[in-house]
Amino acid sequence: YSVWFPGRGAWVVVPAVLLEDAEAFRLTVRHELQHHRQRDTVFAYARLGFDSAFFWNPFARAFSRWLADCQEFACDEALVTGPRVPAEAYARCLLQASLRVPGSSPLPAGVTGMSHPTVRRIHMLFEPRPRSSVRALGLVLSLSLVMTPLALWAQGAARGRVVSLAEARALAAAQPEGDLPVVVDAAVVEQLNRFVTTPKGRDFMRKALANLAVHREALAGTLRSKSLPEGLLAVAMVESAVSNLPETSGEPSLAPGQRGAGVWMFIPETARRYGLKVEAGRDERLDVARETEAAAALFQALHARYGGDWRLALAAYNQGEGVVDRVLAETKVRDVSELTRTGKLNGYTSTVQAAVLLLRNPHLLD
Repeated sequence: YSVWFPGRGAWVVVPAVLLEDAEAFRLTVRHELQHHRQRDTVFAYARLGFDSAFFWNPFARAFSRWLADCQEFACDEALVTGPRVPAEAYARCLLQASLRVPGSSPLPAGVTGMSHPTVRRIHMLFEPRPRSSVRALGLVLSLSLVMTPLALWAQGAARGRVVSLAEARALAAAQPEGDLPVVVDAAVVEQLNRFVTTPKGRDFMRKALANLAVHREALAGTLRSKSLPEGLLAVAMVESAVSNLPETSGEPSLAPGQRGAGVWMFIPETARRYGLKVEAGRDERLDVARETEAAAALFQALHARYGGDWRLALAAYNQGEGVVDRVLAETKVRDVSELTRTGKLNGYTSTVQAAVLLLRNPHLLD
C-alpha cells in the first residue's frame, strides 16, 4: 500500500515475498507510485473523514467503497496505457497476487493500496477505454444516488422541528403569571417556524439570545421597576437582536418601517418625545440605560392608551399611534389577529409574540 504523511513525504509498503519476483515487484511499486501521482494518498484523509462522519449511512459506506475501486481502476488504466507496462504482464501480476493472497486483508486507516485483485480488474485491462464524458456522467449519477438520501434525511430533520399550532398554544399557555400574554394564531405560528426552521431566522434569534444574556438583568430590571412584563424583552430581540446599533448600522432588524437606533430602535421623533437628545454629536438612544427608561415609559403609555391590550400596544410601537387609531376607527375591529390577516396592520405583533415564545423556550433553536 501507499501512504502520505504531511511533512514526511510519500511512502510505499510492499510484502517481502515480492522481492523474490523482480517483475511483480516492479509492477507493484509502479502501481503504488501511481496512487501518489493521482493524489489518492492525499484524498485518503478526506475519505477517512467522510467515512467517520457517515459511518451510520449504508449509502455513504457503499459510495466510499465504490470510490476506492475507481481509484484502483484508474491506476490500472494509467499503467497499461503507457509504454512501459504491457497489459498481459500486468494481468499476470494481478493473477499471481490473487493466487498468493486468497483473502483480502483490510488496509490501515488513511492509506491507499492495491485492493484484492478481481476478475473484473483483469478483464478491464483488455476492454475499450470509456470516454471521459461517460465516466464523468457515471460519477455524477453515483454521487446523486448517495447524496439524494442524505438531502432527504436533512430536509426531513428540518421538517421535524416545525412547531404546530397546538404545540405553540401549549407553550403560550405555560407563560409565567403576569407576563406578556401571547395569543397564538396562524401568523404567530408561521413566524415562529421562520425562526426555528430557516438558517436566517435561527442565526438572528440565536444572536439575540446571546446578546440578551449579557444585558438581560439591566433591561429586565428597568421593566420590573415600572411593573412591566419581562416578555417585552422580545421587542429588543426583534428590533436589534439586543444590539446597541447606530441609525447608520447595516445590521439586520426584523422590524418593518423606519429604522431607528439603540437596543430599542427609537426613531428620532419618538426619542425626543420621551426626553432623549438626538442631535449632531450626541445621540442618547445609544445610552442603553436611558433608552430603556424611555422605552418603558412608551410601553406604559401605549398599554394605557389601548385599554390594556398589549397586542394593540405592540402594533402602535412599530406603526405609531396614529396608524393604529385610524385602523380602529375605520374598521371598528380591535382583534389584532383579524386586522393582521386582512392587512390592516402589518405582522410586527406576530413577530414579537413569536419571539416571546422563543424567549421562554430557547430549546426550540437547538
